[in-house]
Amino acid sequence: MTATESPATSKAERRIAPRFQPAFSTVCRLYRAGVGKRPVAGLVWNLSETGISMLTADDLKPGEQMAAELEAESGGPVVRVDLRVVHAAQVPTGDRLIGARFAEALDAAAIQSFVTPPERDATRRDDVLDGWKLPKKG
Repeated sequence: MTATESPATSKAERRIAPRFQPAFSTVCRLYRAGVGKRPVAGLVWNLSETGISMLTADDLKPGEQMAAELEAESGGPVVRVDLRVVHAAQVPTGDRLIGARFAEALDAAAIQSFVTPPERDATRRDDVLDGWKLPKKG
């Protein structure tokens, strides 16, 4: 008996770089060619050195090339990239699942800024509000 390659396995093996799910809400703003077009917003589903997968409400077509910006909603560095849409499929919610390849690979530091929480400021205490105290009981 010989093992056969499943479609999921062959698809995974075509990837050049490992994919990571962002640790916190990462958005991608896509700038389509044309004067006056608003940026397309996408919620990043996964990210690698060579590409990205995201959900968006806009109908992007395979082959479209555009500039984009990656940014964590919580702030931090903005990473600017050029990309080309490789595939687009509608999901049951009506949104589109988009896969795109970067024109140039991202470096590891750029990816880490989205998959690793930033260093916590040791002087900050999230559990205490300055000057605020709980009222005393009865």
